Amino acid sequence: MSRRTVFVAAFAALAPLALAACGGNDSPAVSPTETTTTTKTATVKAGGTGTGQVAVGDKTFAFEVKPCTIDGDSVRASGAGTMDGKPFTVVVERAIDTSLIETVQVAITAQQAVVATNFSSAKTGGKLTVAGGRVKGTLAFTGTGGLPSGEGTLDLLCKGA
Repeated sequence: MSRRTVFVAAFAALAPLALAACGGNDSPAVSPTETTTTTKTATVKAGGTGTGQVAVGDKTFAFEVKPCTIDGDSVRASGAGTMDGKPFTVVVERAIDTSLIETVQVAITAQQAVVATNFSSAKTGGKLTVAGGRVKGTLAFTGTGGLPSGEGTLDLLCKGA
C-alpha cells in the first residue's frame, strides 16, 4: 500500500471518532435530499399613494407617488410630476439600522436633477421627521443642469401607508 492510501484509510477510520469526541449533535437530522433555510422577515406596511413637493431655491417640484410606504421611521416612495412643463421622477427614502440614510432625488434628465443625501447616526436622528403619515424636513440639495442648489424642503403625505 502506498503512503497516501494508508493516510486516507486512517483518516476515514478516525474521523467518526474525532467527531464523536466533540459532543453530541443537538440538531435534528436532515436527509441529503432536504434543504433547510432560515429567513428573517420584516413587518412592512402595505404601500399606499401620496402627494408631496420638494422646494429648492426658486423651483418647486410637486409630485404624486405610488407606492408610498412608511414602516416605523423608515420611508420608501417613488413617483413623478411636472415642473415648468417638464416631467420628472422622484424618489424619497429613509432607512434606519445602526445608521440613518435619508435621500431625496428629483430627476428631469440624466444631466438635470436635484439630490439631497443625509447620513447620520440612528441615535442622533436625521433631518426628516416621520409622523402621522407625513414626512417633512429641510435638507441640503445639490442641483445639476441649471437647477438650484442649497437648502430645500420636502413635504410628503402618504395615504394608506
